Amino acid sequence: MNGKRIELPEDKKLAYSNSINSVIYFAFLPFGLNDASVQKQYLGQAMVKNVLFHKIKVTFNQEGGGTDFEDEFVYWVHPQTYKLGYLAYSFKVSGGACGLGKLITKGK
Repeated sequence: MNGKRIELPEDKKLAYSNSINSVIYFAFLPFGLNDASVQKQYLGQAMVKNVLFHKIKVTFNQEGGGTDFEDEFVYWVHPQTYKLGYLAYSFKVSGGACGLGKLITKGK
């Protein structure tokens, strides 16, 4: 701060590091899904709003999967554009959370 380095407690370093990693992971999807720790499973197709999306489950190996290796994701991939349309997640860390979201892309 103001040109000086500020030391954080280890628990804060880990919390901020995990938060930044999560933001970067989502920002760069689908890049990163071919990392060695990523396990992908094709779940077939699913109809969402009259579009038959490809459905892919993503989990992680403990080795190389980070502290949140138990998280699970499901991605709905558009069959023509191959862009991510929807995602669902289940987080195990920090008490856990789950959700489903639609990805919105601005522009073409």
